Amino acid sequence: MAASGNQMAVEAGAKAQKAAGLTTFSWWSRGGEPGPGYTSDKLDVQIEKNGAGAHGTYIRARFDNSYEPPFLSEQYTSTVPEPLVRDLLAALERDKTYSLHFASEDRSNLADAIKDTIRLTVGEQSQEKTLYASESSELAASKAARNTIVRYLYENGSKTIRNQKKKP
Repeated sequence: MAASGNQMAVEAGAKAQKAAGLTTFSWWSRGGEPGPGYTSDKLDVQIEKNGAGAHGTYIRARFDNSYEPPFLSEQYTSTVPEPLVRDLLAALERDKTYSLHFASEDRSNLADAIKDTIRLTVGEQSQEKTLYASESSELAASKAARNTIVRYLYENGSKTIRNQKKKP
């Protein structure tokens, strides 16, 4: 019998230390009105095999007409402290991220709704769900843990601008 997503979240740290494979977590929040209202925030965390550490990448895109294409895309990368990763995996379990159905999973008819896609992969098993306009308290602990890692990467990571300014 395959492990549920919550079991995967709880066991991810231990499995990463024992398994030959990689554990990856991704949370991509994007959407909003076209142009100035559009945002994209993507967090990727990879827990290396045998628990040898975790590496995070946070990519932030915001509308900015002085760039081509017309948004500023910033990338922040760094190792991620183990306690932050543990907190995130525990929050996914507390929120029952992969075992409950949330009202915001039902596809929104709003074309410019904010969408959150959350994926956890342990070895070859993967769980994913997309929430539409999930501004409520759904996944509150997971969002807080994600935001802590994002803030850590933003403040401590190596910054790269991923696109070019328009030529005058």
